[in-house]
Amino acid sequence: MERETPTSMLDRSGQILEDIFQGDPPFPTFSKDLSNVFSGGLLPGKLYTIEGPPDGTKSAFAILMANKMAEVHNIPCAFVSSTLTAEEVYIRSIARISRLHSGDIEGKAWLRDEWIAEHGRDAATGLKSRIKEADETFRRFAGNILMVEVPHEGGLSISEFEKMLQEQREYFQEKRGLSALPRIAVFIDTLRGLRYSKTTDKPAEPTASELILMLKELGVIARKTGCPIVALADGVAFGRLYLKAGILPSSHGRELGFTAYYADTTILLETDDTLLADAIEELYNRGQDTDAGKLEEARSRFPLSNPRIAPLVPTYARLTISTRGAGAVKNIYFIFLKALGDFLDLSFKKERKR
Repeated sequence: MERETPTSMLDRSGQILEDIFQGDPPFPTFSKDLSNVFSGGLLPGKLYTIEGPPDGTKSAFAILMANKMAEVHNIPCAFVSSTLTAEEVYIRSIARISRLHSGDIEGKAWLRDEWIAEHGRDAATGLKSRIKEADETFRRFAGNILMVEVPHEGGLSISEFEKMLQEQREYFQEKRGLSALPRIAVFIDTLRGLRYSKTTDKPAEPTASELILMLKELGVIARKTGCPIVALADGVAFGRLYLKAGILPSSHGRELGFTAYYADTTILLETDDTLLADAIEELYNRGQDTDAGKLEEARSRFPLSNPRIAPLVPTYARLTISTRGAGAVKNIYFIFLKALGDFLDLSFKKERKR
């Protein structure tokens, strides 16, 4: 990266103000509460990281966000994945739209004798019909999503990623007949599928030092292109202890959260059946009774033992969000339906009739 020529803030301020007034608005997410925390949505030119264990939850979150941006807001998106194939992304999208268990779709339940014996042939016919209807819905916005499968051998270098992003923007520019390159939302699943250098004579799995270099470069690419980039990171979650205290770990403790130094916003995504009770107690202790009431309402409306939703394997999800520089730490809670890959917002009270 070239060193910039020093300029005074007086010289810079005019251009900054012009960019603020003429720049693109934030990219709305699927959740109003989440968008509000993000100052309206994903901000153009910002780098976001989502950390957590490699259990598929982060991928489901990214797929849902890309789907909703493409479907509801007509936002062009790119999904760059080293963990999921296009078929897997399709099945997860169809499961959410149809409200069907993804295992029944992937496992072709309508062809299994034991499933038909339990549910009946009419159910098998209905299952296929719902899948076809979901496919029709998906096709209406699927053209807004470009899928890139990163090869397992060699991975994708940062320079290759930047070139690919340029090509994707040119694709949407031509497709939409635009005069300028559009800003698109980019999702990377996961960082470990990328590599910093072009050489392929070593395993694609990057070291901690290479991950840091990649994060720095991704931040530069985001700012240069104006595209928000959301990168998923496995196994390097920095932990609630640092977030709750509002303190980032030292550089020597980078394995506990070095992404927080280089991303504009870092998100720790946790799912656990015990999260809701812990969250209610935590919010009561803080005196945030309104939020605590919201969570209690969720517990009553979505009990984990409820047989009506048990087949969907519900649990609770918490996003702990930290923004670089601001030092703010916020929590957002969802009902997470694992089998559907869906996150249900907990804003129930405002939906009720008075």
